[in-house]
Amino acid sequence: MKNPPHYQPDVWDNRYVCAATNCYAYAANDPYGHFMGGEQVPGLAAGARMGAVTPGECVRCAEADGMVFIGDAPVARPGHYLVALRICPGVDFHFIRQDADGLWSHKNGTGGIDRMDDCGRAITNPETASFEICSEFVGYFHVPNCGLRVAERLQEEPQAKSGWREWIQSFLPKGW
Repeated sequence: MKNPPHYQPDVWDNRYVCAATNCYAYAANDPYGHFMGGEQVPGLAAGARMGAVTPGECVRCAEADGMVFIGDAPVARPGHYLVALRICPGVDFHFIRQDADGLWSHKNGTGGIDRMDDCGRAITNPETASFEICSEFVGYFHVPNCGLRVAERLQEEPQAKSGWREWIQSFLPKGW
């Protein structure tokens, strides 16, 4: 059985990973394969469109991607790690994950990962940690230790279309 994710600034603070991921990708332990400037929004990978940023919508869409909402009791489950959700209703969401060593960490947008809240205190409890924008605590999720794929997917897969070679060649310099 795979272990929960470790706190790995060497992976997540890499300039490409950092610029192409957010707190949701970090909580899902999904650092690679994201479009630069793309967004990782709950439900996007599963095709569930999120409406307004509300507790219900965030939970519904995160569950569509494979997270399992367990409410406000952070109960451990074998083969899974905990993720906490906070929101600023109508504005933004923020996910915080528990690492293999039991400490909590998060990623601010396209910034680096951190174990401190907005007041510079170690996050020991995501319910009481200080996050200025996302001040409303929603609850906890279980996420499989192997993580989840939450990257956005292309609307059309070029391989599935006839003429996919021509489509790819359209991006290459003439003569290739």
